[in-house]
Amino acid sequence: MPVNADYIISLPNKKTRLYDIMGWILLGLHMTGFLYILFTTTEKDKWSACGYALSLPLVYFILEYFLLKKKREFHGLKFSLATLPAIWYFKFDYVYIGLITLVLSILYFIARRSFRILFTGQYIIYPSFPGRKIKWNELSNLILKDGLLTIDFKNNKLIQQEIDVNNEVDEKEFNVYCLEKIGKKFES
Repeated sequence: MPVNADYIISLPNKKTRLYDIMGWILLGLHMTGFLYILFTTTEKDKWSACGYALSLPLVYFILEYFLLKKKREFHGLKFSLATLPAIWYFKFDYVYIGLITLVLSILYFIARRSFRILFTGQYIIYPSFPGRKIKWNELSNLILKDGLLTIDFKNNKLIQQEIDVNNEVDEKEFNVYCLEKIGKKFES
């Protein structure tokens, strides 16, 4: 990811609520599995590992609540989904459960990320997965108008994306910049 982007435009991730619900369901499945092991096992080391695994998300949420009261979004869910697969894998030797929950957690993080388009002098990085580099010479037009970004490729493909309302980009200045990179003159 280039550090020296000339422009950065954020795109809204409108499905974050759905992804968070899926994350909570995954956390609930973790907790259900740990509770099942807690009540069915007779081994003390598994019993203590279950207690640790069950209390870990609670500790994340309590610490975050008291330390970061002014934040609007809790990250305890993210911390929990990042650490609980390791407990399945290393503490319980449930390799498949650990790997499956790790993959689901990674998918959660990928889906929940913020989408930002980076514009540099050489190319544009579009936030697909994996990130796509678009060279300026591949474009026939790129314009930002009324909160809608339109990327028109020379091969007749088109990307239209609504941008986040919190972007502080001067549309005219941005459009002039893009047209210069494409090699066109700006017409007002």
